[in-house]
Parts: sequence; structure tokens; C-alpha cells
Amino acid sequence: AVAVAAVLAALRLLPLAGLAVALLAGAAGYLLTAAAGRGGGTVVGVHDLRIGDCYQFPDEAAEAVATVETVPCTSAHDAEVVTAFDLPAGDFPGEEEVQRTAEQRCGAFVAGPVTAAAGVEGLAADWFAPTEEGWDLDGDRTVLCGAYADRPLRAPLVDPGGG
Repeated sequence: AVAVAAVLAALRLLPLAGLAVALLAGAAGYLLTAAAGRGGGTVVGVHDLRIGDCYQFPDEAAEAVATVETVPCTSAHDAEVVTAFDLPAGDFPGEEEVQRTAEQRCGAFVAGPVTAAAGVEGLAADWFAPTEEGWDLDGDRTVLCGAYADRPLRAPLVDPGGG
């Protein structure tokens, strides 16, 4: 089980660079690492997110986050899926190792290629990472990396075919 951090509306007032607040996404088998939100888009399962999808963070902190709301990238949105990678096959490496790997790889991708290509300052990384339950029951190995800023994004950050 993962200790879930309480996320308050005041979170938007904090500097967000490097912020990683974990929310357990039990039914989807993923962890989301940042939260806040408004809603208003199309609800999709976390497993259905693809590179280039723009989404809103959940409105409230919750223990289980199986879905997010996607919105057009040309409208105000909280974050965008910018890349994905698979963790190695085998036994679940442990939550700390999964989170460390996701933080390193997603953080480096957002800080490097995404920031350079998008020309947007102050981007930070979040991610959906497999939980032990999803790893064991569903074979989930994929980490989805997102990018967000301390203000709403209003344009795509990546080319969905090039992430």
C-alpha cells in the first residue's frame, strides 16, 4: 500500500518545479505524481492515455485514481503525456525503485527535450507508474511521463508521433 499525500488547493500556489506528490491509482495500476484540478474534459482510463494527450489533474486527492479527464491541447490543461517507457520484466522492483526510475527518466526528458522543443519555462515532470498490484495482475510495466507547469498550459508540448 502507498501512503497517499493530502493535496490541497493551495498546492497550486507552491513552486512546482520538481514537485512529486503520489496518488495511488489502484484500479488502473498506476501512480500519478501530482494533483489539483478542474475537470471538464473526456474521462478516459489511465491505461488509455497516449503520448500527446492533454489532461486535467483530479479535482481532489484520492486513494484510487483510475481515470483522468482529457482535453484538447489547445485549451487550458494541467499536463500532457510527453513520453512513455517500459520497466524491465521480472519481479516487481518495489515502489521506491519504480518511483526513483520514473522520477529520473521522466524528469530528464521533461527538463531536456520537452523544455527545449516547447520553449516553455518552468516545466516539471509527473508520471503514472505501475503499482505492485497492476504489475502482478495485469503485467503493467509502462511508465507514462507527463509535463506540467505552475500555470495552465494552452498548447501542445510534443508531437504525438515523436514522443
